[in-house]
Amino acid sequence: YPKSFNGLTSLKKLNLRNNKISYLDGRLFLPIRNTLEFLLLSENRFKSIRVGQFDDFLRLQSLIFGFENGIDFIEPGAFLNLNSVYDFIIKLNTQLILPNTFNGLSFIGSLTLDKSRIKAIDSYAFGGMRSLEYLSLQDAGIEMINANAFYNLTALGELLISNCLFKKITSLMFNGLKTLKFLHILFGSVESIEMGSFDSLHSLQVIRLNGQLLKAFDGKLLENSLFLMKLDLLDACGRYAFFDLKNFQPKKFPKLVKILIRLVNFQIENLEDLNDIIRIAEKEKMKTIINREYFRSIH
Repeated sequence: YPKSFNGLTSLKKLNLRNNKISYLDGRLFLPIRNTLEFLLLSENRFKSIRVGQFDDFLRLQSLIFGFENGIDFIEPGAFLNLNSVYDFIIKLNTQLILPNTFNGLSFIGSLTLDKSRIKAIDSYAFGGMRSLEYLSLQDAGIEMINANAFYNLTALGELLISNCLFKKITSLMFNGLKTLKFLHILFGSVESIEMGSFDSLHSLQVIRLNGQLLKAFDGKLLENSLFLMKLDLLDACGRYAFFDLKNFQPKKFPKLVKILIRLVNFQIENLEDLNDIIRIAEKEKMKTIINREYFRSIH
């Protein structure tokens, strides 16, 4: 009701979880616009977010729609005045994340879109989010990520994608992520990675490709990742994959401390290449896990 929050002029946290709310009039929040810091709206019936619903929060730091509301539509400009929000959790049901979807969330530090149903992410989809440090797209069913989709995320340090449906990592998919330190692409359908895909990731420290269906992996893909500390390829191969180790020499990566490889179904052209990596790793006292039990067919 219009006067529901009258008199609550010191309210900092509002929990409206597990109700049947499908729409909120922004005028409801006028009495608490100067104090509210945390708003929890999960387990409701929201399908859209409109301009004017969240215009009046001056100190709101956390806005959580949770994973139960399936947002089908976000009106452009719906977040224009949410300049203080740092944590934002929302589930989207959308064909395409458009460039203006998150306009206004310029100071947000953490964005979680887990369990969304997103078919594609458009180029420059996260424009204006210059402070974003953490982006999670777990279980989002993404079929396509366009070139330069994350280009505007100039402060992003960690990107997590899981259960994706796209089969190729293209050369411009992660273009512009110069501050990215942790890249996790887990349990998806990736079969190939174009050369140059990680070239702009100059700060990359950890890359995890667990549970993919890679047909090949060329060590040259990481030649510009001079700060690489961990390479995780556990269960990352498809049937009869080829792992080219000639272009991956640990001595080129002075900070590398851990390599995780499970060579199930991998074909190795030259076992000596693998032994070179093991010797260098042992010399540098790295924690290297390489499963040898699958080498029976190597001659």
